[in-house]
Amino acid sequence: MSGSVPAQGQTYDELGGKKVSDLISPDTSIDFLGNVTGTLKYVEWPQFNPAEESEQKGNYFPVHIDDKYKGKAITCQGEKTKEAEDLDWVLLVKSKGSKFTFTCEGKTILTLSFQGATLAPVSYAAPRRRAVKKTTDI
Repeated sequence: MSGSVPAQGQTYDELGGKKVSDLISPDTSIDFLGNVTGTLKYVEWPQFNPAEESEQKGNYFPVHIDDKYKGKAITCQGEKTKEAEDLDWVLLVKSKGSKFTFTCEGKTILTLSFQGATLAPVSYAAPRRRAVKKTTDI
């Protein structure tokens, strides 16, 4: 396998300082076939893509590509296609059916599937209940 889940304490300074622990549960992992398990938290993250409002909230998944690909062009094909020499990627996972394939030098190095992952839903704060004064007639 050519990818792994970064450490919970890793921070993405260039993306507003989010930590891996802000994005996923500690039990999140990738098996040798690229199947992701664990919980991807629902996050509001305007810094993820300031130019695209539809990408500023959702379930994100951080992945580290094996160091042997350092300095090489890596292509990630999923909802969109992006090419970069980055080893650390953050993916916006829109559904359990999402798949992301990473290639380098024309060869597939990692395909991620989210069928076994839990995509946490939007969590809304519960409305505050007002105290109701009870009166009784005697």
